Amino acid sequence: MPQCLRASVCEASQYGAASLSIQQRLRYHRPMDEALRIRKVVLYKHGVGFFEREGRVNGSAEIELAFKTSDVSDVLKSLTVLDLDGGHISSISYDALTPAEKLLEDIAIGAPGGAGILAVLPQIQGAEIEIAAGSERLRGQVLGVDVVPHEVHDSLVPVHWLSILTADGETLRVDVAETRSIRILDEKVLRDLEFFLRTTLAAKKRDARQFTLFAQGEGERRLRVSYTVETPVWKATYRVLLPREGSEDEPLIQGWAVVDNTQDEDWNEVELSLIAGLPISFVHDLYSPRYLRRPVVKVEEQASIAPPMVEESYALASAAMEFEEDDLPLRSMRRMAPAGMASAMMAPAPQPRMVSSVDVQTRERQIGDLFQYAITRPVTIKRNQSALVPIVLKPFGGRSVLLYNSETRPRNPLSAVEFENTTGLTLEGGPVTVIDGDTYAGEAMIETIKPAQTQLIPYSVELAVLVDDRSDSRTDRVHRTRVTRGVLWTYSMEQRRTVYTIANKSGRERALYLEHRKLDGWDLVDTPAPHESTPNFYRFRVELAATGTTEFVVAERREIANTFSLVNVNSDIIADYRSAKYIDDRVREALEKVVALKARVAQIDVERSEANRELAAINGDQQRIRENLKSIGEGLDEKRLRATLVEKLIAQEQRLEQIAASQTSLEQQRQQAQADVDAAIAGIEFEGEI
Repeated sequence: MPQCLRASVCEASQYGAASLSIQQRLRYHRPMDEALRIRKVVLYKHGVGFFEREGRVNGSAEIELAFKTSDVSDVLKSLTVLDLDGGHISSISYDALTPAEKLLEDIAIGAPGGAGILAVLPQIQGAEIEIAAGSERLRGQVLGVDVVPHEVHDSLVPVHWLSILTADGETLRVDVAETRSIRILDEKVLRDLEFFLRTTLAAKKRDARQFTLFAQGEGERRLRVSYTVETPVWKATYRVLLPREGSEDEPLIQGWAVVDNTQDEDWNEVELSLIAGLPISFVHDLYSPRYLRRPVVKVEEQASIAPPMVEESYALASAAMEFEEDDLPLRSMRRMAPAGMASAMMAPAPQPRMVSSVDVQTRERQIGDLFQYAITRPVTIKRNQSALVPIVLKPFGGRSVLLYNSETRPRNPLSAVEFENTTGLTLEGGPVTVIDGDTYAGEAMIETIKPAQTQLIPYSVELAVLVDDRSDSRTDRVHRTRVTRGVLWTYSMEQRRTVYTIANKSGRERALYLEHRKLDGWDLVDTPAPHESTPNFYRFRVELAATGTTEFVVAERREIANTFSLVNVNSDIIADYRSAKYIDDRVREALEKVVALKARVAQIDVERSEANRELAAINGDQQRIRENLKSIGEGLDEKRLRATLVEKLIAQEQRLEQIAASQTSLEQQRQQAQADVDAAIAGIEFEGEI
């Protein structure tokens, strides 16, 4: 073999030999997916899946499980680990949310770009190793790796020589290509190398985080692990199989659950359960490191003091000054930083237990408002695949009917299945495909149906049946009146009549459910009682002959009210009310009294208006007189005119005072008169039938 190829092969063999020692050290870290496989899967309708693993371990073991990064917080919130045979779980470690480059910063070993043992050896300079070369075993500390060119067939081939320092102080050189194995004896260096390999491998699995379970105990034991993670919502889909016309076969319903395995692991022969409902679930970030800002407490520092310069006095005091120790002020400062408290909460994952109620493909268990399908046979779904899982195949009580709603389709009813849930199972809502005899008939959607409930499932348009509807309305005369709080209420009835004309051209007798919208305030009258009611519709059942026309009438009525304020009452209105028998003689007399009191208020308003007109006229005349006084001279005649005008002003002022007093009195009279009117109106109470 040429020297260059021989060197490459030997280098690869040396890397394998060195790695073998490391792999032996890692043998307890081997994942135990085969032993601790998924045994049970419970899927919920709100996007969460419960998974249970079970397997056996022997003695103290380290079990590894991998999860997607997005699932780690859910796992930390729900992970439950049980050693069922006397052992215990000492701890669970998992990959931190830190980049691999950051994790490897603190170790001294690395192998860039997939380099092998030749890249590692120079980095462990000084570490103690054992080399097996030929039949010899050499032990010493690594000095380094020298590359010496060697001529082979007129070309230079690099030869790698490993230099070591033995315990005797002897320096040896060994051709790396001639070594059978290299064993690292320095424990710290070996741990760093193991950490580097594990971290590098984990970094290549970009969306995987490793969990390591440390199980402590003696002998072989059972281990159970459970957790919840985000999963796709399972869906229900059904097929309704109607028998041929004239057949005595019962209609069947076949139900399937659409289940998606989006995990990176196969579900082999798992116990599968499907739960419908909305239990509370939420996402809480437990994976990301969380730091709290702590208060910063600073040591109080005193400013340094320069040496004092004492000024010499003219005369030094001869008396000594003494200080007692107690006279010195004592200062202290104590600061306490708040201590943080941490608490850990552990929420065990649910342990659903199936109770058989009906011996079919599934067993159902009621859990409050939830219900659960337990698939009786093991289910296998490969990774990143989906499956249809049977949940029901049973006969049900029901028949083909017609359903008419003018708001859905004004001219034709819909063919429907009157489905009575006699399967004993709660059927989760989902799409339905209807097979009539051997033919596809249509599709529909159903809501969740509890056992013994009935639901109409429309699936196609029935063109052989035509429906025409006509409506008219009228308002009857007033049949009741009421007087209260100054308001006359008159009540009359509005009648509404809807005629449905149904022509059956199918040639066979049919049962039709006719839906008629409910209107607020309207009541049925002279109409057969509805078969059932929904929040928005009356549902009437009408039997149709094989051929011909059927008429169905829905009559409704409501009471309408009109109001009239008695403040506006007059003699003509009173006469009309009495003639129409809206009021009796007692109310008529009370209203006539109200009219008389209102006349008194009107008379006072007239007197106030006349006083206001006189007041305006006087004010205008006074303005004219004052303007004239300004232009009168000092002659004898002018003085006489001035005196006359002044006398007139004085008389007008006296009249103004009289008008002001009169207005005050009129205002008081009007207030009293209006109060009498209001009291008379408020005192009228009446209710009567006409």
